[in-house]
Amino acid sequence: MAQQWAELLMEDHSTTEKVFEAVARAIAAPEGPDPELIGKAVDYFVSYADQCHNKKEEEHLFPLIEQRGIPRSGGPLAVMLQEHEQSKELLAAIEPLAASYTAGDRSVLPRLNKAIYDYTELVKQHYWKENDILYPMAQRVVSQADEAAIISGIEAVEAAIGPDTRKKYYDIAAAIVRAGEV
Repeated sequence: MAQQWAELLMEDHSTTEKVFEAVARAIAAPEGPDPELIGKAVDYFVSYADQCHNKKEEEHLFPLIEQRGIPRSGGPLAVMLQEHEQSKELLAAIEPLAASYTAGDRSVLPRLNKAIYDYTELVKQHYWKENDILYPMAQRVVSQADEAAIISGIEAVEAAIGPDTRKKYYDIAAAIVRAGEV
């Protein structure tokens, strides 16, 4: 049986949280994280968690549930959109620090660690709110036709990025998790 939209998006959440755990373990290692792991993790955060996963919600789930009566302002949907913007801002702070670290500047590690911590804590709480509050609300207002439209939209976002996008990034996530087993 094909996955429903909420299962697909929650699988993204679960996969990303595993990456967060692996990166936290790597950063905590006495020798610091492998620069290659940091590069891959930041690419995953930007390219998949933000530019793919959040886009699926912003372009396909959120507008539809707003049409079905969940208001865009003043409720969970507004909070989710605000947190997407906050996560983009945190990623913008992480990217130059990660670039410096991967280029060999270990002096940025404390700032990089703090920036990654802030990002991952925000996103973990965000995922909890989606999984436990917004998605159940949305499931109550979407029809079977809506379900199909959301899934089609998720697939379209992934296809626009490239072939087998989800598999590609889930494979990257698995490699990060393996590399983060310090």
